[in-house]
Amino acid sequence: MKSLAIVVLAVASIASVAAEEPSRVPVRPESLTTTIAGGASRLPPAVRDGILKVEELRSDVSVLHLINGLHLTPEQTQKLLAKCREAKKIRDAAVEQMTPLLQKAQAAFEALKRELLKDEVRQETLAQAGQANDAFKALKEDFDKKMSALEDQTNQLFTDAQREVIRQFRPCVVPTKEERDPMRVGQAVSPEGFVKVLDHLRKAPAERL
Repeated sequence: MKSLAIVVLAVASIASVAAEEPSRVPVRPESLTTTIAGGASRLPPAVRDGILKVEELRSDVSVLHLINGLHLTPEQTQKLLAKCREAKKIRDAAVEQMTPLLQKAQAAFEALKRELLKDEVRQETLAQAGQANDAFKALKEDFDKKMSALEDQTNQLFTDAQREVIRQFRPCVVPTKEERDPMRVGQAVSPEGFVKVLDHLRKAPAERL
């Protein structure tokens, strides 16, 4: 069963830095070759930035729907906010490590692409591309391990009833009338969006929580 920790934390991948720097988005390791080959990099900047902004807003809306359905206590809100900030630190550290890896990977993959187009691939080029790919895998495994530990801690913050809401959580930005409690609401949620929402909740009067 998927827990809120997975929804809020695990989906906050190494690549999700659009909120801070929408014009330079690190690439997910599994999609690196696709992007270098001409995916997101070929979109006009205005279109790319617009897509990122829409995704950010969608995340904020999803978080609000989910939080409204969980009815968090002030104590839960404080503890969950702390966990989300921990997640952001882990993500930021991974992004910092990824920056030099991206430069090496781009050079290695572009060289391999050129040689593949000529059907003249050298073993040295293959080795360099493989090393770059292995470095990404190692970074991702370390990231996933840390997030998994944080997930377990976060899951303990909720009641059984809240975990049931989380268990039934399904992708749907706008809930129907029958779904007043957002068991089917949400998209991939970034820790930045969650932190913003929880900061707002933390400052709200106690009776609203």
